[in-house]
Amino acid sequence: SAVNTNKAGTYQVVYTATDSLNNTNEVTRTVKVVARLKNTVNKATNKTGIYTGSNPNNYIYFSNILFRIIDVDGDDVRIVAAQDISSVNYSSIDNWLEYFYDNLTDNSKKYIVKNKYCNQKLDDGNVTNVKKCNSYTDEVKASVLSFTDINSSIDENGNSYLYPGNIIWTNNSKNGDEAYTANIWFFTSFTKYKAFNKDYNFGVRPVLTIKGDTLIIDGDGTLEHPYSIGDVESAKAGDKTNTRYV
Repeated sequence: SAVNTNKAGTYQVVYTATDSLNNTNEVTRTVKVVARLKNTVNKATNKTGIYTGSNPNNYIYFSNILFRIIDVDGDDVRIVAAQDISSVNYSSIDNWLEYFYDNLTDNSKKYIVKNKYCNQKLDDGNVTNVKKCNSYTDEVKASVLSFTDINSSIDENGNSYLYPGNIIWTNNSKNGDEAYTANIWFFTSFTKYKAFNKDYNFGVRPVLTIKGDTLIIDGDGTLEHPYSIGDVESAKAGDKTNTRYV
């Protein structure tokens, strides 16, 4: 037996029996080790429930898309796409998020719960240090990151896995015409945020909330072996392409 009860996955256990006449028989049993998502996050984050740093091994494969786990939110867990999924103007984000949700797999939708997401207005003076939110959306199925999320993910060395490699919209507007973006890039100087006109097109990384009692059936949270919950089936040789998800 190679069953590791500390690591989710499917294992094979072989039982062998031999009688006094040296007749031998063998049987194989399959053992599945699973873990609840919320408990896994709490254990990995030393019970803080919040992932911090540049690479905390918080990858999860959900609806054929690679996500990062953000934190525990009450009884549930929030996740964000590991990369931009689209590029839209600020005024179109909500419509695009509805489109995004509609195109998730049916099995994956069973795990998603509606949630309220931080959308408070900010100004240049408090973008870099805001960690508490004072304004939220209505309950929705999908949203985008706020600076509250990003700032809470920064470790003592100033690193965060939520810093994007390009420009993404956040859920924080500045005024009626401008909204904030998060970025690791440069104009004339290094900056992590900047307000832009809402008509500009920038990246969108959807945020979802999934049930905390969801069972992880495989993976260890690394990029090579992200957590998986069995919401999608792997392709097999001979599958027709029109049976696969894009």
